[in-house]
Amino acid sequence: MARKKAPQPPAFTPAETRYGDNLVAKTYLDQKSGNFVNQYFPDPAEAQRKSMIQQKMDNIIPTLGQTPSETAYQYQQTENAFVNDAQKTFASQYDPALRSLKEDVASRFGSLNSSQFIDDLNSLENTRASAFADIANKGRMLNQDLVNQNEARKLREVQTLGGMLNAEQSNFLNNLQAPLSAAKSINDFKNTQWVAELQKFREETERRRSLIGKIVNVAASVGMAALTGGASAALQAAATSAVSQFAKK
Repeated sequence: MARKKAPQPPAFTPAETRYGDNLVAKTYLDQKSGNFVNQYFPDPAEAQRKSMIQQKMDNIIPTLGQTPSETAYQYQQTENAFVNDAQKTFASQYDPALRSLKEDVASRFGSLNSSQFIDDLNSLENTRASAFADIANKGRMLNQDLVNQNEARKLREVQTLGGMLNAEQSNFLNNLQAPLSAAKSINDFKNTQWVAELQKFREETERRRSLIGKIVNVAASVGMAALTGGASAALQAAATSAVSQFAKK
């Protein structure tokens, strides 16, 4: 009777994901290195889209916290225009009022050399200077606000691009996970079957060893009985039964 061989471990079963005829991802065992490989094959449009998103982010990120000279010049022009317009508006209201006041003083007192009028005029001129300083400060604030708005715009764009890139990465991981999960399920099932078969083989081998031991013991007993005067019918029956069980195994 030919001796049974122990069941061999199952070979790794690869798995793959396809959309129609397009191979998206696969999991397999590399025969040369012995490594398990999980590989993804993006379609050209996906690869191009991801590359464009990354390129845009690479272009924006280095400019964060910086204002290009051309943009800074535009902001300065906007500031200057605001200051000039505000000063002109102030002067268009302030100068006629001052001229009217001078004419009124001259008509009443016949001269503008009144000390009281000179004091009041100096106070008004201080008001003009204060107003111009306030206008200049608001112009600088406008310039800074334009810079802040531009920075906020760039940050929003980076966040949007980052979200798009995360979506692409999530799609990549999901597609990569599918064949990996499938391969794991298939090979876990095969390994479970192999372990069960191996356990059965070990049990059968142990039973065979036990029967061989019984045959050897019975044969020894029969031999001893023959030397002392002949084997009993019981011993012969036991020997026959053990040999028969071994043959069945």
